[in-house]
Amino acid sequence: MVLFLVFFPRDAFAQTPPEHLSPDTPRKRDAVIVGVVSLVSLLTVGLISTIFLFRLPSHLLSWANFLGILAAILSSVQYIPQLYTTWKVKQVLSLSIATMVIQVPGAFLFAFSLWLRVGWEGWSTWFVYCVTGVLQGALLVMAITFYKKEKDVQAGEHEATETDPLLEQSGSHN
Repeated sequence: MVLFLVFFPRDAFAQTPPEHLSPDTPRKRDAVIVGVVSLVSLLTVGLISTIFLFRLPSHLLSWANFLGILAAILSSVQYIPQLYTTWKVKQVLSLSIATMVIQVPGAFLFAFSLWLRVGWEGWSTWFVYCVTGVLQGALLVMAITFYKKEKDVQAGEHEATETDPLLEQSGSHN
């Protein structure tokens, strides 16, 4: 969060009037909204967690389970647009396959290590890592598939389809 706010492009678009900017161009208002919402969320969860810890300890596990489910939902919100975009454009673009090859098994190993410590009762602790591992795995499979197809096309080794011409070269083959 701090890095997002520190490296947010403040003056990159200062010379261009706002009406000439693309709707996708980040604005200072966006950084402020993200920062404020994150800070309010952090303080709210911290305050509620403190109340549960000291006043309602019998409900602490339910609160932890709620936070685990919320974390899984927010992880899905993070990955689903990336999955959709990658599927739609059928290209790897800026994804790092090498990073994902490390992250996918890492998510499951970390979830397993948490499961070893907290067991089934602490499912909300490790479940979110399983969700992100599955979503990252789907993204990795798509990225590898599209990367391979892209390389095959570049090498001229693509499979013939019904839309390919029957004769590769049009010449005087009478």
